[in-house]
Amino acid sequence: MYNGQKEFRPAGGARKGTCMVRISGEGKEKAVEFCIAHDRDYALTADLFGFTSQQVYSWVRKYHAAGINSLRHERKCPRELSDWVTENKQLKTVNLKLEMEAVLHRKLQQGRVYYKCLNRTVSQKQMEDEKLAGLITEIYQAQRGIPGYRQMKIILDRRYGLKYNLKRIYRLMRVLGLRSVCRKKKRRYQKKTPAEYTAENILNREFSSDRQNEKWVTDMTELKYGSGSKAYLSAVLDLYGRNIVAFSLSRRNNTPLVLDTFEQAFQKYPDAKPLLHSDRGVQYTSRSFRKEMKRAEVCHSMSRVGRYLGNAPMEDSKES
Repeated sequence: MYNGQKEFRPAGGARKGTCMVRISGEGKEKAVEFCIAHDRDYALTADLFGFTSQQVYSWVRKYHAAGINSLRHERKCPRELSDWVTENKQLKTVNLKLEMEAVLHRKLQQGRVYYKCLNRTVSQKQMEDEKLAGLITEIYQAQRGIPGYRQMKIILDRRYGLKYNLKRIYRLMRVLGLRSVCRKKKRRYQKKTPAEYTAENILNREFSSDRQNEKWVTDMTELKYGSGSKAYLSAVLDLYGRNIVAFSLSRRNNTPLVLDTFEQAFQKYPDAKPLLHSDRGVQYTSRSFRKEMKRAEVCHSMSRVGRYLGNAPMEDSKES
């Protein structure tokens, strides 16, 4: 760079458009002499001799430091520009040949594959797999994607009489991308039948009695016998003396069993008007049982839900 005091400070880099060529010592000497004679005008010297200002500046410094001989032993460029151009052309030629060879190789491979496909012989098993795959697809679409490979084997066996290995059907359905559509099971909630009628807990755990037929308690008991068979016992207990008034046995747990038990009890004590206490089983909350209690002029009392101690004497009699 050239400033007002005609001092040069290197800007780092050669002038654009120049290339690295060999410069003779004589040319450098002439440039240095001209620059010194013209009061170190580096820019002017560079324009006249076709060099860069940085080159002229470095030669002047070397001249003052080591004399004229320093300009004659300058480091030479490793190669001429023409050598680089020649090598570049050679590399491009080699690269083009390699690309052409790669293209020809690909074409040759494609041709081999093509002719191999033309001359290929399809085996009997492959032909059978193609027919089976078409049939599987048809069944799958007709069944709206529901059957899996296990169910598909059953359909082929029973409907078409075709005996195929399960693994073979699985492999073909996997290749075809056919999968079973799993339907979500609907939960069935059983609606609990509401009690037809309920009564207050009049007894309220007052299990003592001063006279006969004053307070009766009743309940159902499940009895197991044989190989998974069941029987049901309906009994009526008098809290005075804790004696069994009547009982009935049946294979069904229903209201007629309870009504039969009380029919026996009132036949035994026709003038009894006890306070009858029970739990809230479906037999005791039915309309027919309520109707029978009204006819016999019996006051009905019920335990609260989930409170088995409300009918403790009857529960104790079950265990005994």
